[in-house]
Amino acid sequence: MAGTVEDNATAVDWRLASGSAHTIDDLFQILVCARDIPAPIAKKQITKFLQLNKLQIDFHVRGGARKTVPTRPATEEELKAWRAKRATLDHLYEVAPPEGVTGRFNFQSWERMFRLRIDDGRLIVEPGCPLDYPWDAYSFTIANWSLINELWPPLVTTFVPPAFGVEEPPTPPLSTPPPEFTPLATPLPAQESRPTLVTQAEEPQEEGPEEIAEVAPAVPTVLPDDPAAILSLLGLKGPKQRVIAEAVPKLYQGNPPENLTPTQLCKAVNGLQNTRAQASGARASPSQMVKWDTGDSFVRALRAWRAKQSALS
Repeated sequence: MAGTVEDNATAVDWRLASGSAHTIDDLFQILVCARDIPAPIAKKQITKFLQLNKLQIDFHVRGGARKTVPTRPATEEELKAWRAKRATLDHLYEVAPPEGVTGRFNFQSWERMFRLRIDDGRLIVEPGCPLDYPWDAYSFTIANWSLINELWPPLVTTFVPPAFGVEEPPTPPLSTPPPEFTPLATPLPAQESRPTLVTQAEEPQEEGPEEIAEVAPAVPTVLPDDPAAILSLLGLKGPKQRVIAEAVPKLYQGNPPENLTPTQLCKAVNGLQNTRAQASGARASPSQMVKWDTGDSFVRALRAWRAKQSALS
């Protein structure tokens, strides 16, 4: 893809290349991989903006493509020659010019004549009606790619300092006037009123035995090194989940971060796959790469398991 994508964890917006063709799947991959938006939600958001005409799509028909419907029915003589393989019927079909045919989708055609579908982690366009040219002759690009940042404002992570460790100045005590002394009886002129101070001795309090808090046995929250044991603890199965289970002990020593996202997990696991393939002189196949849905299932299962372990501790 012509545009480059930076991880949103760095709080830096992606750089949008100008003057380049971008497909709907390019946008879909940015929302899912860089923005960490679940694939079904990303598809729904893209469809919404297409129907509102805020996101516009251009189509292009390959040059030389032949229309699917002839301009007129073939005559009896033409059919006889065609059956005898003495002639063709190509002259009955219009052909796109060498430069092809370009046009813009009507925003009202989405979900009526065309629809979006997620297929193996990619967002593709599917027709819902007969077309002038074969479907494989069409290609689609986003016409107003420069508005992507306005439709999906970039996320910016702001650092908030911790609330603990900051000592506040002590609050000065409130100044209260001394209590006014009121004598119980009016003294005689010759007598001097002298208040008598009475102090009560505080009775010593018996100290009870110190309470010793019982220490609950520690419940493990670190995943084991055995991939089969990891899958059993998290209740997962499948070859792609096993790929993640084999990589977690090497990537995180069995203790992934609490705030680990599916996107971060997939990038780390796929990076380890590529490193292993390069070390053996091969190249990792795209079918071996872990998709976002698989990483999301693992992260959800890991959080549920940790929550259960914390409740037992």
